[in-house]
Amino acid sequence: MKIALILCFSFCFVACASTSTSDKPDSIAEQVAAHNQTAKAGDKIICKNVKEVGSFIKKRSCRTVTQIKEDEEARQRAMGNMMGGESNGGRGEN
Repeated sequence: MKIALILCFSFCFVACASTSTSDKPDSIAEQVAAHNQTAKAGDKIICKNVKEVGSFIKKRSCRTVTQIKEDEEARQRAMGNMMGGESNGGRGEN
């Protein structure tokens, strides 16, 4: 019984120690800040914490301003297509 209890506690301590990433976010933030000081307007990086669909866990997403604008334009085109911007009149033709 004592061995099982000791093993349980040791696994808990190892698991807690392996999930510590306290210096990683700071180094990424420093790298992004250094990049943004010398980058052109469209090449600057913006990082956000984003929740993925179907998950409660937030993930850090870093993209350039140009990538963000391109994604937004693609979303708007897709919404225009869905809302009938390029419909075939409901005749079922492709």
